[in-house]
Amino acid sequence: MAGCLLYWTEGTKSRNTVQFVNSDVAMVRFFLLFLRKSLGVRSEELTVRLNAYTNNGLSIREIEDHWLDALDLPRTALTGPHSESHAHVKQR
Repeated sequence: MAGCLLYWTEGTKSRNTVQFVNSDVAMVRFFLLFLRKSLGVRSEELTVRLNAYTNNGLSIREIEDHWLDALDLPRTALTGPHSESHAHVKQR
């Protein structure tokens, strides 16, 4: 039930595709566990697209490695990074 609720709140609804967008590693890991255990999705069927800010001192490769390790996915799961190199500005 929790996996369905996560998809309902954080998923993108489109035909023949499940997309889940979130920056919380634990939440994404849980959703993948739901896909794998409850729906029988194999790791080979999963792809990951990262939106990463490169002004944080980490390289795209380091960010990719962090996520792939956390999600127990091979490098082949990456669909290509999208990087943003601008800084966040705090508003008063």
